[in-house]
Amino acid sequence: MAKKPHDVQHRKLDKKLADLRKTLSAHADAIDDLLPIIRRPGWTTPQELAFSLALVDSLFAQAAAGYQTQQALLKVAKTIR
Repeated sequence: MAKKPHDVQHRKLDKKLADLRKTLSAHADAIDDLLPIIRRPGWTTPQELAFSLALVDSLFAQAAAGYQTQQALLKVAKTIR
Protein backbone atom coordinates (compact mmCIF):
# COMPACT_ATOMS: atom_id res chain seq x y z
CA MET A 1 0.00 0.00 0.00
CA ALA A 2 1.46 3.37 -1.01
CA LYS A 3 1.99 5.96 1.65
CA LYS A 4 -0.14 9.05 1.44
CA PRO A 5 1.72 12.31 0.77
CA HIS A 6 0.12 13.71 3.90
CA ASP A 7 1.65 10.91 6.00
CA VAL A 8 5.07 11.60 4.51
CA GLN A 9 4.74 15.27 5.37
CA HIS A 10 3.72 14.44 8.95
CA ARG A 11 6.81 12.25 9.36
CA LYS A 12 9.00 15.04 7.98
CA LEU A 13 7.47 17.53 10.42
CA ASP A 14 7.88 15.08 13.32
CA LYS A 15 11.57 14.63 12.46
CA LYS A 16 12.18 18.36 12.10
CA LEU A 17 10.55 19.04 15.48
CA ALA A 18 12.64 16.30 17.11
CA ASP A 19 15.77 17.78 15.52
CA LEU A 20 14.78 21.24 16.75
CA ARG A 21 14.36 19.88 20.29
CA LYS A 22 17.86 18.36 20.13
CA THR A 23 19.33 21.60 18.82
CA LEU A 24 17.72 23.68 21.55
CA SER A 25 18.89 21.21 24.17
CA ALA A 26 22.43 21.46 22.79
CA HIS A 27 22.23 25.25 23.12
CA ALA A 28 21.30 24.90 26.79
CA ASP A 29 24.19 22.48 27.30
CA ALA A 30 26.60 24.92 25.65
CA ILE A 31 25.47 27.70 28.00
CA ASP A 32 26.04 25.40 30.96
CA ASP A 33 29.56 24.72 29.65
CA LEU A 34 30.26 28.42 29.12
CA LEU A 35 29.22 29.67 32.56
CA PRO A 36 32.15 28.24 34.55
CA ILE A 37 34.61 29.43 31.90
CA ILE A 38 33.51 33.06 31.97
CA ARG A 39 33.60 33.11 35.77
CA ARG A 40 37.33 32.40 35.86
CA PRO A 41 39.43 35.34 37.10
CA GLY A 42 41.14 37.12 34.22
CA TRP A 43 39.01 35.33 31.64
CA THR A 44 38.85 38.32 29.31
CA THR A 45 39.69 41.96 28.74
CA PRO A 46 37.05 44.67 29.19
CA GLN A 47 36.80 44.98 25.39
CA GLU A 48 36.34 41.24 24.92
CA LEU A 49 33.76 41.24 27.68
CA ALA A 50 31.82 44.02 25.95
CA PHE A 51 31.94 42.04 22.70
CA SER A 52 30.77 38.89 24.52
CA LEU A 53 27.87 40.82 26.04
CA ALA A 54 26.86 42.03 22.57
CA LEU A 55 26.95 38.45 21.26
CA VAL A 56 24.83 37.20 24.14
CA ASP A 57 22.34 40.04 23.60
CA SER A 58 22.10 39.00 19.94
CA LEU A 59 21.64 35.33 20.86
CA PHE A 60 18.93 36.30 23.35
CA ALA A 61 17.08 38.36 20.72
CA GLN A 62 17.23 35.45 18.28
CA ALA A 63 16.03 33.00 20.92
CA ALA A 64 13.16 35.32 21.89
CA ALA A 65 12.12 35.65 18.24
CA GLY A 66 12.27 31.87 17.88
CA TYR A 67 10.12 31.44 20.96
CA GLN A 68 7.55 33.92 19.64
CA THR A 69 7.46 32.05 16.33
CA GLN A 70 7.02 28.73 18.15
CA GLN A 71 4.18 30.18 20.23
CA ALA A 72 2.47 31.48 17.08
CA LEU A 73 2.77 28.03 15.48
CA LEU A 74 1.35 26.39 18.60
CA LYS A 75 -1.55 28.86 18.77
CA VAL A 76 -2.49 28.24 15.14
CA ALA A 77 -2.02 24.47 15.45
CA LYS A 78 -4.48 24.38 18.36
CA THR A 79 -7.16 26.06 16.23
CA ILE A 80 -7.01 23.42 13.49
CA ARG A 81 -9.42 20.55 13.97
